[in-house]
Amino acid sequence: MTGLNEEVQAVISELYRSPSIEILKEDRGCKIEEDSIRNSIKCFVNYLSDKRTSLIQVIETDQHKVEFKLFDMVQAVEFKGTKVFRGREVDIFSFLQEEKEAYLLWMKLKKIFDKKI
Repeated sequence: MTGLNEEVQAVISELYRSPSIEILKEDRGCKIEEDSIRNSIKCFVNYLSDKRTSLIQVIETDQHKVEFKLFDMVQAVEFKGTKVFRGREVDIFSFLQEEKEAYLLWMKLKKIFDKKI
């Protein structure tokens, strides 16, 4: 990646925070682009697909436990004992419904095109 120092550092920081990416090596340098010298970095990474899902447990004051899974979860902030997590949640039931609707659409289109052949 080539760009301003702040841009390059922001991308590298995101890579280091990602639980599914292990940075193996960094090659930092400079690159001449359009008559200007810009910061450049090349990263060699290992993609850890099994670390994409994390289980979050929230224990309420009455000791009830709530659990849910997040994809690509990272701890964004910890402030005064409160942890803030960032990630993507997947609703498996809506995903299954979308898959079913896509399959039904595909079957309708297949019937239409099969008749034309």
